[in-house]
Amino acid sequence: MFQWMRQELSRHDPPAHGWCGGILFDEMSIQADLMISSVHGEIRLVGFVNMGEESAAMTIMKTGSTQVNLATHALQLTFQGETGFKFPLAHFPTAEATAPELYHILWNGITSLRDWGFKVTYVCMDWAVHNRSLLKLHFSVDPIIEKFLVSSPLSLKETDKVAFIMDPSHLFKKLLDFTYVSRRTAAHLVKTIKEQLVKCGLKVENVKGQAYDTTAAMSSDNRGLQGLFRKDVPNAVYTPCTSPSIHFLPDL
Repeated sequence: MFQWMRQELSRHDPPAHGWCGGILFDEMSIQADLMISSVHGEIRLVGFVNMGEESAAMTIMKTGSTQVNLATHALQLTFQGETGFKFPLAHFPTAEATAPELYHILWNGITSLRDWGFKVTYVCMDWAVHNRSLLKLHFSVDPIIEKFLVSSPLSLKETDKVAFIMDPSHLFKKLLDFTYVSRRTAAHLVKTIKEQLVKCGLKVENVKGQAYDTTAAMSSDNRGLQGLFRKDVPNAVYTPCTSPSIHFLPDL
């Protein structure tokens, strides 16, 4: 998978920063069911929870049972490069992944990407309960104090920082619901977002990422919301909204 991913990006002859980007992950509900699959002549049953040997071991230690359950959700990880390159890394059938399971999968993915020449600078996720618990696993103090930046637990380099970003489709919309928006132009939305960040005690210049839908008014580099915002905050990397990105992945 990672070799294929590297080959695909190499075909586009990317600049140095093209190998940098973030991991988007989301979990979706699926219909619990079993299917018979044939792979190279081997018959398999597909539909059970399968998040790797470590996750299975944790489940056995926690429950004392080796019973395997049907998957009710699918966890998808996608790499989003700074030049727009997007590649689905992996998917796992789950029964709603817990924070420890997410922790293991996430950092294994980041480490594997690094081994293949990629650099992960941020992780984007929604505000689900298990994701909030995952965030708490990384900080012994208020994440705001650490600017939502964490060092890789698998690297001795303090410079290997990864930023955690809450998916704005779940965060900013709640924030703007309490704010009267007289105009929906990109310029006015930029002004409103900055004002709300300041009211929440956040420094606008510390914003490391932004995610909106892919309409021109939001995604345009010149006149869209993300482009205007980056003129003042150049480090606020734009990521197309996680939810649509994930939903379209099965069509790839």
